[in-house]
This record gives sequence, structure tokens and C-alpha cells, in this order.
Amino acid sequence: MRNISDKQFWKKWMIQSTLTFVFGFLLAGIFAFIISSFFSKLLEEPLEEAMTYSLMGAGIGASMAFIQRNILKKEIRLPSSWILAGATGLFISEFVAGFLLWILGSEREMSSSFQFLFISSMIYAIGGAITGIMQAGILGKNNLNAKTWLYANPAAWSVAFLLTLISLNDQEGGALIFFGMIILGGVLFSFLTGYAMKRILDKGQS
Repeated sequence: MRNISDKQFWKKWMIQSTLTFVFGFLLAGIFAFIISSFFSKLLEEPLEEAMTYSLMGAGIGASMAFIQRNILKKEIRLPSSWILAGATGLFISEFVAGFLLWILGSEREMSSSFQFLFISSMIYAIGGAITGIMQAGILGKNNLNAKTWLYANPAAWSVAFLLTLISLNDQEGGALIFFGMIILGGVLFSFLTGYAMKRILDKGQS
């Protein structure tokens, strides 16, 4: 495995990962609006929300995993299952949460309440943990100690989406605050995952 410099790694990881997060979030929002209108004709509202959020999460997760794989392709040969793992974690956590809300007869209404923000950030923390476990197994097959990746993923996803949810509920901030918070979420996500991956690479093969 070839070693990469700090400057080269951070430049690629921070720029490409942040841009992917921001545009992935915006595109996933548009995609969610489209598929929501489709599922609304087939499913009850809580189940429609579950499918919409699940596919949205899967899209963002797959996008982030794809760019990570692309950045690291000269250092580590990651299989396509890395991308599948990125999509799977958020899909599972979102779908299970939506299914439970359906069983409880409740709906996932956007709000600025502590309860909504906490539950939503926990959904992404769990999704990030599932993804982290699956991807850590892939890194382990490359003889890399991926313990840091297990911690970084849930932290990165929960913090990043907490900021984006706050921006969505800020009715007075306007577009500038909205985009600013999404970009900040992308930067924090990129830093946390980038720090973890750099530590894994620096330790080298175990």
C-alpha cells in the first residue's frame, strides 16, 4: 500500500467529500420529492415516508462511499461492496424507524423540537454505525485496523445531519443559512471520516 502525504490526502478528501455531501443532499431532496409523489399513491403516509427517507438515505450513503472509494483507489483497492455498505446502513436505519412510526400510528413531521432533532440524529448515528461495521470488515480484509472507522461513521453522520435538519427548520435564516449549514455539515462529515481514514492508513498493515 503506497503512503500518501497529509497535504495530498486532506486536499482530496475534504474538497471532494464535502462537495459530494452538499450536492448529494440537495439531489437526494429533489429525488425524495419525486418518489414521494409516486409512493403516496401506493402506500399509507407513514410507509410512504419510510420508503422516501430510506431511499434518500441510501442515495446519500452510496454517494459518499463512492467518492471515498474513488479517492482511495491508488492506496487501497476497495470492492464495490464498499458502496453497497454505504447505502445499506442508512437505508436500514431509516426504514426501521419509519416502520416503527407506522406501527405506532405516528408520522415523521419536521420540527425544531429537541425530540425530533434527537431522534433524527440517532437514526443517522445508527445508520452510520451499520455502515461503519460493514466497511470495517472490508478494511479488515485489507489487513487494516479499522477500529477508528467504527467510531467516526456514526459521529459523522449524526452531526452532519443534525446541522442540516436545523437548517431545514430555520424559517427566518433564509437560503444563506440553509446552504451554509449544509456546507458546514459536509465539512464536519469530511473531517471526521478523513481523520479516521488517515489514522488507519498511517498505521498501515497490521
